[in-house]
Amino acid sequence: NKGYGIFDVLVQGMMNHLALSQIARGPMATRLFTQDGTSATATLVDSSKVYYYGISQGGIMGTTVCAIDPLIKRCVVQVGAINYSILLERSRDWPQYRTTLTGAYPNNFDTALLVSLMQQEWDRTEPTAVADVITDGGFGGEEKQVFMQIAIADDEVSNLGSEYQARTMNIPVITPSPYVPYGVDSTNQPVGSGLIIYDFGKGPLPAGNEAPPDNDVHSSIRNKGATTTMMKRFYETGEIVQVCTAEKGCDCTAADACGQMF
Repeated sequence: NKGYGIFDVLVQGMMNHLALSQIARGPMATRLFTQDGTSATATLVDSSKVYYYGISQGGIMGTTVCAIDPLIKRCVVQVGAINYSILLERSRDWPQYRTTLTGAYPNNFDTALLVSLMQQEWDRTEPTAVADVITDGGFGGEEKQVFMQIAIADDEVSNLGSEYQARTMNIPVITPSPYVPYGVDSTNQPVGSGLIIYDFGKGPLPAGNEAPPDNDVHSSIRNKGATTTMMKRFYETGEIVQVCTAEKGCDCTAADACGQMF
């Protein structure tokens, strides 16, 4: 009965981020990030290049931020997904948060109904609202480039929701790849928006509505040399190019296939 309080705060947070983008390229660039702290001519940043990089919640809600922020043209969303009503029970974080819900509503049918009802509010905040247009015509005419990165058997953000986002955004998997999700195209050519899939040898996914065992997959993409190389090229050129060297691309179980670990 207090669930509605979540959503207006999420919307306000996104508006705050839009304001921060403007501040970062304005007064922060001209008065803070400078050689002497005062002169705009001595700025240390190129304020014409405003990019986005978000992980986990930053990959989920960050897709929405990327869609609505007029300054951001290229965004990297790592271990992101859409549709919280799909994600919650498939996350290893859910049992902790579920305690609050089941303490008030112990009947499993009630909790299932409540999560589904709350999705109608998440629809106006999470990428469900923008995934079908962000890379195709854009939200409000601002078409964006999106670089998704996920890993097999992520124990906090379900691959099911990530694949759902990729299909809805109509972006391809860049091959070679450990696998190609159902309904998702593939290409071995550079693309402006696309998905890279990593494999850390922690699969397969559970057959039921539950999370994989705690396996650190969720935090493993960010510290690979191949990840930063691909991101740097994407931000600089607008191209996503597969640089992992295993037979199946970013199969990080193969020696050095994903680059040096940071």
